Amino acid sequence: MSKIICIIVEATNNMFYSSKLLITFWVEVVHTNTHSLNRIRTMTLFYKTPYEAWFAIKTNVVHIRVFGYVAFTHIPKEVCHKFFAKSKSVSS
Repeated sequence: MSKIICIIVEATNNMFYSSKLLITFWVEVVHTNTHSLNRIRTMTLFYKTPYEAWFAIKTNVVHIRVFGYVAFTHIPKEVCHKFFAKSKSVSS
Protein backbone atom coordinates (compact mmCIF):
# COMPACT_ATOMS: atom_id res chain seq x y z
CA MET A 1 0.00 0.00 0.00
CA SER A 2 1.25 3.49 -0.72
CA LYS A 3 2.14 5.82 2.13
CA ILE A 4 -0.75 8.23 1.53
CA ILE A 5 -3.29 5.39 1.56
CA CYS A 6 -1.88 4.19 4.89
CA ILE A 7 -2.16 7.73 6.28
CA ILE A 8 -5.78 8.00 5.11
CA VAL A 9 -6.71 4.58 6.55
CA GLU A 10 -5.08 5.28 9.93
CA ALA A 11 -6.64 8.74 10.20
CA THR A 12 -10.04 7.31 9.23
CA ASN A 13 -9.75 4.67 11.95
CA ASN A 14 -8.85 7.34 14.51
CA MET A 15 -11.74 9.55 13.41
CA PHE A 16 -14.18 6.63 13.72
CA TYR A 17 -12.91 5.74 17.18
CA SER A 18 -13.03 9.28 18.51
CA SER A 19 -16.41 10.22 17.02
CA LYS A 20 -18.20 6.90 17.70
CA LEU A 21 -19.94 7.01 14.30
CA LEU A 22 -21.52 3.95 12.72
CA ILE A 23 -19.44 2.11 10.12
CA THR A 24 -22.04 3.03 7.49
CA PHE A 25 -20.58 6.56 7.50
CA TRP A 26 -17.13 5.41 6.33
CA VAL A 27 -17.40 7.29 3.01
CA GLU A 28 -18.07 10.59 4.75
CA VAL A 29 -15.18 10.03 7.16
CA VAL A 30 -12.75 9.27 4.32
CA HIS A 31 -14.01 12.33 2.44
CA THR A 32 -13.54 14.54 5.51
CA ASN A 33 -10.08 13.13 6.04
CA THR A 34 -8.90 13.69 2.46
CA HIS A 35 -10.49 17.15 2.45
CA SER A 36 -8.41 18.03 5.51
CA LEU A 37 -5.21 16.52 4.09
CA ASN A 38 -5.60 18.59 0.93
CA ARG A 39 -5.61 21.75 3.02
CA ILE A 40 -2.45 21.09 5.04
CA ARG A 41 0.82 22.63 3.89
CA THR A 42 3.59 20.25 2.88
CA MET A 43 7.35 20.62 2.33
CA THR A 44 7.08 18.60 -0.89
CA LEU A 45 5.09 21.45 -2.46
CA PHE A 46 7.33 24.14 -0.97
CA TYR A 47 4.95 24.79 1.93
CA LYS A 48 1.86 25.04 -0.24
CA THR A 49 -1.26 22.97 0.25
CA PRO A 50 -2.17 20.40 -2.41
CA TYR A 51 -5.35 22.42 -3.03
CA GLU A 52 -3.33 25.59 -3.58
CA ALA A 53 -0.88 23.81 -5.90
CA TRP A 54 -3.69 22.33 -8.00
CA PHE A 55 -6.04 25.33 -8.27
CA ALA A 56 -3.47 28.16 -7.83
CA ILE A 57 -5.60 29.91 -5.18
CA LYS A 58 -5.16 30.21 -1.42
CA THR A 59 -7.03 27.74 0.76
CA ASN A 60 -9.95 28.97 2.86
CA VAL A 61 -10.28 26.94 6.07
CA VAL A 62 -12.93 28.88 8.03
CA HIS A 63 -15.45 26.06 7.43
CA ILE A 64 -13.33 23.37 9.15
CA ARG A 65 -14.63 22.11 12.50
CA VAL A 66 -13.42 19.59 15.09
CA PHE A 67 -14.16 15.97 14.15
CA GLY A 68 -14.09 13.92 17.34
CA TYR A 69 -12.13 14.91 20.41
CA VAL A 70 -10.02 12.02 21.75
CA ALA A 71 -6.23 12.39 21.73
CA PHE A 72 -3.80 9.46 21.95
CA THR A 73 -0.21 9.00 23.00
CA HIS A 74 2.00 6.33 21.41
CA ILE A 75 3.37 3.47 23.54
CA PRO A 76 6.79 2.29 22.28
CA LYS A 77 7.16 -1.35 21.16
CA GLU A 78 9.79 -1.97 23.82
CA VAL A 79 7.31 -1.21 26.62
CA CYS A 80 4.16 -3.02 25.49
CA HIS A 81 3.35 -6.64 24.68
CA LYS A 82 2.24 -7.42 21.12
CA PHE A 83 -1.36 -8.00 22.24
CA PHE A 84 -1.59 -4.79 24.26
CA ALA A 85 -2.81 -1.45 22.92
CA LYS A 86 -0.24 0.55 20.97
CA SER A 87 -1.58 3.85 22.28
CA LYS A 88 -3.53 5.17 25.22
CA SER A 89 -6.18 7.86 25.51
CA VAL A 90 -5.10 11.21 26.93
CA SER A 91 -7.71 12.94 29.05
CA SER A 92 -7.85 16.72 29.04
